[in-house]
Amino acid sequence: MRLLRVELLRFRSRALIRWGAAGAVLIGLLFVFGAYQSSAPVPQAEIDAARADYDEAVADWEENGAEYTAECEEEEAAEKENDPTVDFGCEDGGPGEWSDWIGGTSSFSDVGLELVDVAGVVYLMVALVLGVTFSAAEMSTGAISSWLTFEPRRRRVYWSKLAAAAIGVLPIVAVALGVVVGGAWLAFTLNDAQGSMTTGAWAGLAWVLARTLLGAAAFAALGVALGVLTRSTAGALGLVFAWLVVVEMIFGTMEFFGGLKRFLLAVNTQAWVSGRATYYTETCVASDDRGIDCTYAEHVVPMTQGGLVLAVLVVVVCVTAAVTFRRRDIA
Repeated sequence: MRLLRVELLRFRSRALIRWGAAGAVLIGLLFVFGAYQSSAPVPQAEIDAARADYDEAVADWEENGAEYTAECEEEEAAEKENDPTVDFGCEDGGPGEWSDWIGGTSSFSDVGLELVDVAGVVYLMVALVLGVTFSAAEMSTGAISSWLTFEPRRRRVYWSKLAAAAIGVLPIVAVALGVVVGGAWLAFTLNDAQGSMTTGAWAGLAWVLARTLLGAAAFAALGVALGVLTRSTAGALGLVFAWLVVVEMIFGTMEFFGGLKRFLLAVNTQAWVSGRATYYTETCVASDDRGIDCTYAEHVVPMTQGGLVLAVLVVVVCVTAAVTFRRRDIA
């Protein structure tokens, strides 16, 4: 416990951690600004311009609507010779209703949970970076060698650092999430766009916040382990960046990846924070008359799988770093 208290003090005193905490709050303020922008009423000039366009479209449809419909039905009939399932929706033509032309503003009840979902994933990445900077700096400068002269039991030193990072990021992420939720609610309130938040909606929001805090602790521990393994802040963050670009963004979008997409880090992180995540697979077959036909299937990754995949990742990396730290020459 004395080691843990010392490591918590060192975590709180590190300049990069303080800058990271300030950055987390700044990110929260950016989310609040976006919430205010999305809930602001549509300017009257835009309403007037949209109304003029709508009136012009209505007048054109009243004059030429029958001709447009006939042309549509003719093209549809020609296309049905190749594909009987074609439906151009000719009967649904026309300018539609005025409400379809002028979009309404969003409300907190509509987008609040989605906003917190996105912020939660961002703050998991912030926790990972804070964990990396906490351990990698000591490794790269050799300060860990001096520390081991005071406490030579490496296992205790390593696990106390992991615990300190996991605990230390909690108030940072909690305050940042408080800024996002409280600030977004205030922004929507100022624009009179709170919507109708039910008890169930608030409960769902609370669960997202709880899972984000738990995930932040795990990602901070993962960051410490990566810092120990690479012994460099740039190396650890470069490894993370390479994984995200090469595996998640390049290979993860290729169809040969197939069913392995459900194990991507981004998908499972989203599933854990949001409660579920979706991804799509494409299946293409040769067609005699149309060349290639492709169909898309939606797949759902539940929260349970997301949590298990992240837990396995964190445990494997942390244990590997523990073994490496015990056996590797520090100097």
